[in-house]
Amino acid sequence: MFCLILFELFLIPGRLNYILLDTETFLLRTPLLSGALSLASFEALIRAGLAFGNPDGELQELFVRMVECHPDLPDGLLHALLSAVIAESPALLESMRVWAKSSGRSSLALAAAKAMSMSAANEDWAADTEDNDLASPRGSTAAGSESALEANLSKQVSEASLAVRPETPLQVAPSNADLDAAVAEDCADDAERIFKNMKANGSADVVSYNIMLKLYMGQKGDSVQLARALLEEMVQSGLRPTTATYNSIISGALAHGDVDVAWRTIDGMERSGPPLDAYTVSIILKGSKGQRALAPAEFDRALDLMSRHAVKLDEVLVNVVLEACVALRDTRRLQRVLAMLKRNGWDLPKRCGNPTYAALIKAYGSAGQTVKACDLWDDITKVQGLEPSEHVYAQMIDVLVMGGNLKHALQLFAEMRDIHRARFGSNAFAIAYAMIVRGYAQQKDAVRALECYEEMKAQGVPVGLVVLNTLVDACCRAGDMTRAAELLQDMATFDLSPDLITYSTLIKGYCVTGDLDHALELFGAMRRRGIKPDAIVFNSLLDGCARKEMPMLCEQVIEDMVSAGVQPSNYSASILIKLYGRISDLDAAFKVLDEMPQKFGFQPNTAVYTTLMSSCTWNGRMDLAMGLLDRMLQAGQLPDEKTYVTLLRGATRFGQSEHIVSLLWQVAEQSQRSRKLLLDTELVQSALHTIMKRRAWSQRGGEDCLQRLRCAGFNVVRPSEAKGCSYNRVGQAGRRGAVASA
Repeated sequence: MFCLILFELFLIPGRLNYILLDTETFLLRTPLLSGALSLASFEALIRAGLAFGNPDGELQELFVRMVECHPDLPDGLLHALLSAVIAESPALLESMRVWAKSSGRSSLALAAAKAMSMSAANEDWAADTEDNDLASPRGSTAAGSESALEANLSKQVSEASLAVRPETPLQVAPSNADLDAAVAEDCADDAERIFKNMKANGSADVVSYNIMLKLYMGQKGDSVQLARALLEEMVQSGLRPTTATYNSIISGALAHGDVDVAWRTIDGMERSGPPLDAYTVSIILKGSKGQRALAPAEFDRALDLMSRHAVKLDEVLVNVVLEACVALRDTRRLQRVLAMLKRNGWDLPKRCGNPTYAALIKAYGSAGQTVKACDLWDDITKVQGLEPSEHVYAQMIDVLVMGGNLKHALQLFAEMRDIHRARFGSNAFAIAYAMIVRGYAQQKDAVRALECYEEMKAQGVPVGLVVLNTLVDACCRAGDMTRAAELLQDMATFDLSPDLITYSTLIKGYCVTGDLDHALELFGAMRRRGIKPDAIVFNSLLDGCARKEMPMLCEQVIEDMVSAGVQPSNYSASILIKLYGRISDLDAAFKVLDEMPQKFGFQPNTAVYTTLMSSCTWNGRMDLAMGLLDRMLQAGQLPDEKTYVTLLRGATRFGQSEHIVSLLWQVAEQSQRSRKLLLDTELVQSALHTIMKRRAWSQRGGEDCLQRLRCAGFNVVRPSEAKGCSYNRVGQAGRRGAVASA
């Protein structure tokens, strides 16, 4: 039954106004808000809304109207209201803090900040007494300590309000809570004043100095010098720095990118300071808060600290270690870390929080141990009967997609959507959808990838640039440049800007499909946006011009490439050689090989030599192609399968049995040295048949060549004894090799 309490609030001449309250809804009639309410009325409305659980948004709107109507609010009323607000509406408390700070009400801002700090501390305390809600057994509910938490919070809020309320007759000495609130609000002057008073009345202790260290290390300029001076003052006053003291200095130094200061501080701790703890190691592993990547040597040094000081592993430190190691993208190092964690009992800890499970799954995936990630998933869901959070689901889906198991990933994704349907707008769902899109793209299924994208939009799932870039790439690979261009336009809808990857993918797509005009148009657009083209972009344009057989434009691209500070490479040289081979300009092709590597400082690789060989055979110059083989061997470049197939194709085409025998001898020698057969046995057998067919078996030493091939491991027979041999194998393989090299 809908129960209403009719409360007569006040009377405006000519009209009676009412407010309707119930336990679930707090309604403000429009006539009520049309007039200017008194302060008492506003306070009564807010208190009534708190009592009846009114939504935070309506309470915040009411507070805004109150300060608009009565900008000169007395501090006493605000502090009284603060005590009522904190336990019921943290959102309204934050609104009060922001308004107080912007209005110069420093005492109220400090009180609110202090109350919020205490509230957060109490939430942490409550969380420690409850089951971990991130990995709770199915059907379980958090029980327990709400009444104790509320009583504790109420007491601390009252103390916070009294500590800073100017109207109170009780003179309370400034405390560390006041100092911490001032630092949290970035009120340096207030913090200095409070700290000075605390030192004057003898209440400043180690915690006080640690709080001030946090303030100094967070400032720009001479923060390290200020911190050192404060540390000296601390020691001179008879106080001994704690681990937290040094941790503040380390954290601040890394925040400013001063790694040397951080490690010197740690060296000082090891010599004569307090012991290192898990937080010390965590600070180092987190690096400089995203400003600088952690170096592998620093990571190893941090792990060494853990071993030397027997730092006790906890769940937070395990997460930090795994995240830092995964970021290094070093599989071997990651496997060593996983082994180290296992020795310390963290191979599969029971009743961990979801963040730890997600970190372990990610670590296994990064180390290529998909099976172990799946085993961990089974332990979480089947053995322990836990319900993974949406973040753990997303991480497991990521591992499965990267491992090529899209089918299993789709099954988990269906579970995730069913269990966590209320969290569709979360970042975890954005990650999961992104991975499913990538999985479809990897299978070259652009249609399903786009269907997934449409579903994201329909469900209100955040669409990021990574998803759109993946879709653009899928469309480009499918040759659907129209849809790829539409996705570029969609970016503006999501307030996203195309990046280098976007332009690079589109430019390459247009070049591959022969639409050089659109590619050049996008190239100009990206430069106007201030995005610097990289080697991939320039080489894509170079390839597009080469496909159009436009040597002059290719040369212009090379000039622009050099002007932009991007050095041409072997890939660039191969494109040019391929172009000149197509237009039968072998002199220009050899000029590329002779001049470009020397000019731009790179060594021609096997692919460059093979491409030039293909150009030579295409233009009927087998002699030049064989000469290139000698040249590449002298340069220390070993031929590969594609090289030999290209040359065998040319020799077969021109009926040059002597070259076929010579090539087969080299194939045998190289295969024996590497203990790996370079060519398919059927291909070699077909080449032997060509020698026999040309009636050059005896003349060219066919028998010796056959025995040499057998010694190298090729299971071949004398052509006259072969049955059912595919005699066209050399030509077919050669043509494939020519196409691949082109």
